[in-house]
Parts: sequence; C-alpha cells; structure tokens
Amino acid sequence: VVFVAARRWPEPAVQAAQFTVTDAAAFRGVVPTRALLVVAFGTAVASFIYEIAWVRMLSLVLGSATHSFELMLSAFILGLSLGAFWIRRRVDGGSVRLLAIVQLAMGALAIATLPVYLASFEWMAGAMSTFGHTDQGYQALSVFRYGLCLAVMLPATFCAGMTLPVITRLLLSAGAGEKSVGRVYGVNTLGSILGVTLASLVLMPVLGIKWLLVLGGCVDLALGVLLLFV
Repeated sequence: VVFVAARRWPEPAVQAAQFTVTDAAAFRGVVPTRALLVVAFGTAVASFIYEIAWVRMLSLVLGSATHSFELMLSAFILGLSLGAFWIRRRVDGGSVRLLAIVQLAMGALAIATLPVYLASFEWMAGAMSTFGHTDQGYQALSVFRYGLCLAVMLPATFCAGMTLPVITRLLLSAGAGEKSVGRVYGVNTLGSILGVTLASLVLMPVLGIKWLLVLGGCVDLALGVLLLFV
C-alpha cells in the first residue's frame, strides 16, 4: 500500500527546495550517499551477528528457557532504544566523524564483552547460591540475570541505536529527500536478515561463538575506518 501511495503521490517539491544544488553537490563530494548506505547495511549485519553470538553465549549462563531468551532480547532492544533516545538532541550537530567514532566504539565494545561473559559464569554461580528458593529469591535472581544481559549487551547496542538517526540526518541535511529515510531503513533491514542468516547457519558452525563475535566487531571497526577516510 505504501509503495503504491508513494508512486501516486510523489514527494513534495518544497522538501527538495530547502537545499541548493551546490549544497547537495558539496555534500556528495565529502560524504557519498552510497558510503552511508554501506554503513547502514554493514552495521545491521554486525549487530545481528552480535545478537546471535550473545544469545548463544548467555544461554550457557542463564539457561535456554524462553524466559532467558526474553531477558536477552529485552536487553538488546533496550540498548538500541536508549542510544536513539540519547542522540535525539545531538543529531542535528551530527557529522561523519561522529558516525565513525560511534562505529569504532561499537566494534571495540562488542569485542570487549568476551571477558565480561567469561566472568558471568562465576557471578551467576554466586547469585544462585545467594538467593533462596523462594518467590522473592526467584525475583531477585531474575533481576540479577537481567543485569548480566545488560552488562554484556548494553554498551555496544547503545552505540548501535545512534547509527541510523545520524545517517538519516546526514542524508536529509544534504537534500537527499525523505526517500533517503526509506532507503536507509530498507538496506538496514536487508543487512539484519543477512546477518542473522550468515551468523546462525554459516559462520557460527565454522568459527565458533567467540570468533563470530570478534568478526562482528571487526565489521564495525572497518566501517568506522572507512568513514574516517571517505
């Protein structure tokens, strides 16, 4: 329905009139639109590589029950939401350099979760021996388990939540028009699908969980370096 409506009612000309041809050309000379779309695609691949790796890792700590999975999924989405919420007042001053720093930080923080994960086994064992087998003990243990998920996932997913707002703002500021928003989220969704498929069916059986996570971090690091030299 949206596709038909977009074809029938094209974008208003006033939107494009806000920017001059010179401004748009200057922007394209500094930051090619294609490069930003590559980042939107690549960061989605990396983010869902992280999610698959983290879910497999934390399942060994928290257990593979549905309740454990929903805690992990909640922590992942919370990080994305908080990152997008934090950047909302700063996105107008966003730059390609800011996006590069976010990508580099995300890759480094994702790889840095490995020692946190290793320590989480000991933390979980201590918590299980501390909390009693009561309703209150179960509630306290659930809160502790959620804290473990946040300790592993929150730093990198916080950065991930900032990427799309910055990318779309850069494109809109360059006069790319509202269609650029759909283009960014379209390639990001394709990257998410590809990331899940590759991570779960191809990469994890070949590389193992640890190196799968490192690979995802390297993808984000490479995207950050790419932006620094665009």
